[in-house]
Amino acid sequence: MVGVLTLTADVAYRECHGRIEEQSLHVGSPIQLDYCGYLQAAFRWVGSPGETTIRIGQWPEMAVRIRQQQQAQTLQQLLQAWYERRVPVWEMVGGQRTFLLKQNLSYEQIRAFEQQYGVKLYG
Repeated sequence: MVGVLTLTADVAYRECHGRIEEQSLHVGSPIQLDYCGYLQAAFRWVGSPGETTIRIGQWPEMAVRIRQQQQAQTLQQLLQAWYERRVPVWEMVGGQRTFLLKQNLSYEQIRAFEQQYGVKLYG
């Protein structure tokens, strides 16, 4: 199934079968992200290995392909905005918990991030 997913700091929109749905992003709408890097392909819904998956609130998991490094940077900016707004975000890269898509952070960096944004490394 092919669709469109548009993300902002405040709202997520998805279009599927010509219908547009809106999801406000706030403390009660958790975001789960499994980032797989950027790939040369089109954005599309659920699919194959190597795709980044995202679940927003009660919506089903969606798979997208990040096609350019600029899109990956935009995703980092959105993650930053969501953390600042205290939207619960759980992000992973290669099965490892990350913050702002950054892997292998030091203990001190993780603690500083946890204190700044009120998040936890585990749960």
